[in-house]
Amino acid sequence: MNSEELDLASDILRLDSEEKKELLASGGRYDGEVARLLDSYRKYSELLERKLSLDSRYASLNYKLYETFMEVHKNTIIISALKSEVSIKKIELGGEAEDRIDRLLKKYLIIEKFY
Repeated sequence: MNSEELDLASDILRLDSEEKKELLASGGRYDGEVARLLDSYRKYSELLERKLSLDSRYASLNYKLYETFMEVHKNTIIISALKSEVSIKKIELGGEAEDRIDRLLKKYLIIEKFY
């Protein structure tokens, strides 16, 4: 076991100086176990890095989805205001147009109390 491996194993296991000396004095008796520990640690670190990258990507996509929904919500509020204005002016939009507007409003105009 070289000094780099010993230092890494010491960091992982949080060995004090006495335990490091004992490990060095063991004559390589624990080299196999230390090698497996270091291999597992490297794999864990690699997987953790990939997970963090995926978490970051997920958060980014989630935020973009939120931004898109809020833009649609804002536009739905504008449509609702325009529909009210048309209604006040007593202008007929026609049944199909009103049905489509109502479907949009029901789907995207969320004004509810959540408490």
